Amino acid sequence: MAAWAGTTVRGCNTKIAALNRTSSWTAALELAFAMPKKSVKPNIITYNSAIRSCGQGRNWPMSLWLFACLPKLGFSPNQVSFNVMVQAATTAHRWQLAVALLEAVPKGTAPSPVSVAAAMSACERASEWCAALAIFCKHFLIADLVVFSVAITACERSSRWAAALSVLTSACQATLQPDTACFNGAISSCGKSSAWQFAIALLSRMTHRDGITYNAILAALSKGSVWRQAVRIFHMSQLLDIPKICAGGMATVILVHPGTYW
Repeated sequence: MAAWAGTTVRGCNTKIAALNRTSSWTAALELAFAMPKKSVKPNIITYNSAIRSCGQGRNWPMSLWLFACLPKLGFSPNQVSFNVMVQAATTAHRWQLAVALLEAVPKGTAPSPVSVAAAMSACERASEWCAALAIFCKHFLIADLVVFSVAITACERSSRWAAALSVLTSACQATLQPDTACFNGAISSCGKSSAWQFAIALLSRMTHRDGITYNAILAALSKGSVWRQAVRIFHMSQLLDIPKICAGGMATVILVHPGTYW
């Protein structure tokens, strides 16, 4: 008992949070359930942190069990509770569970963009792109840049280039500033569908480009009879000191159009 003398709930929560970073979910649970026995009353932060610890330790059944126990412990799941539980399901590649948890958020309480993005990521990783886009459409009004980025990735993976452009445009209209990753995803989506003209248009709108950008645009141009533009863009990337990253994209152009470059 002496070891617990002067111990506060805040101090215990700090220790559990530290255990999260080492994925020591068993130690986190032991501490959380030892607190009442030592006259230290846990709060919702305590249990949310323990749920997170189980999820990071890839023990999603324990996360779900503790989440379900919250009412019996005297607490209603809050927004953070749903966030950490959806993330635990996503880490465990349980996309159906992630979607079910998102749908279980009480009426009148909007899920956070963190939960929305995590559930969409779970669907996208499981190749359930339609489910990911359905979540995006339902929670469009609370979407942040991460949510838009995941939606564009889902469009890219499902070969829906027009939808990718629509999502990117919506992000701009929502006064968000799409980052390089968003543009890269949209360019890649256009390239996979031979919509190279739109890929070029997107490239002209970008304020920052990286090696992924140029590989994506070169891959898009390799599917059209526009090898001269591909060569011009490749040389542009060399001037920006990223030729090594773009070597793969240029190799694609040469293989698809042998004899045109040499």
